[in-house]
Amino acid sequence: MSKPSGSGGQGVPGRTTTAPAPGQQQPGAPGRPAGTVAKTSASGPPASQKGQKGKGRGTSRKERSTPTKLRMIRGATVAVILLTSLLTAVLMFSGRGSMTQAAGHTEQLIRMHHIKTLLLQADADATTSFLTGQEATTYVSAIEEASTLVVEASRSQPDDQEQLARLNSAIVEYNATASLATANNQQNFPVGAAHLDEAGTQLREEALPVVDSLITTNTHAVEQQTRMVPAGVVLLVLLVPLGFAIYLMIWVARRFKRVVNVGIVGATVAVAASTVVATMATSTTVAEVRSVTDDDLAAAVTIADARSNAYNAQVYQNLSLISQERSAEFNAAWQNAAVSVTQSLRDAGEQDLVDLWHVNETNHRKIRSLDADGDVDGAKKLATSQEVGAAFADFSDSADERLGTNARASTAAFNDSGPRLVAAGVTVSVLGPLAAGLMIWGVGVRLREYQ
Repeated sequence: MSKPSGSGGQGVPGRTTTAPAPGQQQPGAPGRPAGTVAKTSASGPPASQKGQKGKGRGTSRKERSTPTKLRMIRGATVAVILLTSLLTAVLMFSGRGSMTQAAGHTEQLIRMHHIKTLLLQADADATTSFLTGQEATTYVSAIEEASTLVVEASRSQPDDQEQLARLNSAIVEYNATASLATANNQQNFPVGAAHLDEAGTQLREEALPVVDSLITTNTHAVEQQTRMVPAGVVLLVLLVPLGFAIYLMIWVARRFKRVVNVGIVGATVAVAASTVVATMATSTTVAEVRSVTDDDLAAAVTIADARSNAYNAQVYQNLSLISQERSAEFNAAWQNAAVSVTQSLRDAGEQDLVDLWHVNETNHRKIRSLDADGDVDGAKKLATSQEVGAAFADFSDSADERLGTNARASTAAFNDSGPRLVAAGVTVSVLGPLAAGLMIWGVGVRLREYQ
């Protein structure tokens, strides 16, 4: 049996071998280096595959940069929320402390005005007793009440204790001299008039200047404590974290193609609520404080000044009858005091009190007319009459009642502002950390998508 020619060896049964075309080589044939196919495979994938790999590396870098940026924005937002919440809470709580101190200084201010009035009332009663030759009826009670108020003032405001100690000493000295003057006058000793003049000098040069100084000190203290941070400043402070929260909410919505993130939205709402609560509390308090200081407190102080000047005028009226040689001098002093009373009451818008005071001015003109006509005894009798005394009492009592109403309204307004500011401070203290926690949780939900 013959074999196929040109086989060069044994063939595989059932398989036909095709010879390569001219110029081609069989795999593994001589002339082609071994390992060419492996080398071609190691040289890299096709261009299309390279592009796909490059795209994959870019996506990986983007995925890594987004979580990093998200964490940075979250950290900044949380830090701003906590810092501004702390600052706002401190402002609210310190505002409450300021209102409490303002109420305390207001009470001290009115107390000092009352002491001044009591001292001048005692002096007026002492001079009246010189005209009647009888014992002063309200002198002792006025001095005792003034001394009691000095003790209360010392306990209320420890910073005033040094000046109040000086005032107490001045009151003791005045009381001793005035009592000596009254005792000599009751025995018809002429020296009594000299002691009375000395007592008046002690009162106006030693006691009243201390009272006026304390009035000024507490007035400035009230003004300082009521200088609150404007509501606009609080609003601007709280708009910073709100802006951060809104920016993060929009940034996350755009980057992740999802409109709502419960945590971030909740944090934004909490910050917005803090902004509204703190701004409203501050705005309301500032408006009330301005109203109180401009209306109630100003009226109380003005009426207190008018009442003190009224008693001072009464003193000069009595002295003009006691010391005839100085009648013109004391009458001029009465005129100055009376003008101050009228002007103060008009400034306070207290026309009713102005009308009551005009009755006393009319009585004074009658007294001066009798004195000018040489009827000194008639002038003294009218000056110490029940009619004149009742007219002055009507004015004094009405002024005291109006003063008390305005003073109580002032202190009540300051005290009532405290709880409002505390409530706002507590609200901000709660909502701030809550907003920070919601922000951390909301951003964390998106960060977990990269894990």
